Amino acid sequence: MPKPSLQALTPVAEFFKVLSEVSRLQVLCSLKSGAKNVTEIIAVTGLGQANVSKQLKMLTQVGMVFAV
Repeated sequence: MPKPSLQALTPVAEFFKVLSEVSRLQVLCSLKSGAKNVTEIIAVTGLGQANVSKQLKMLTQVGMVFAV
């Protein structure tokens, strides 16, 4: 089996790094059933508004979520 290159592994590591934050996973799980606004995500997750906004910004920057 060939050894994966650093170039191939770097994006995978970045993907898992994004998923390593519990709050981010909570936000992603809350969106599993469909689009929600920040207030709805707060209600589902129990996270604060600033934290939800921060996590949504990060998830948007890496292309895991998008605004509708």
